[in-house]
Amino acid sequence: MATQASAKKIYSAKVCKGYLGISEKGCNAAFDRLVENMKAGYEALAP
Repeated sequence: MATQASAKKIYSAKVCKGYLGISEKGCNAAFDRLVENMKAGYEALAP
């Protein structure tokens, strides 16, 4: 199972640099927001 740190590296390399062409700093902030939103969505749906 991947850790959040390894997922952030993959996200940075493939999504930010590869598809979007944005800086690592902006990518890290976007990834952190993505994780926060995913956690909030899960908590909202969890019984």
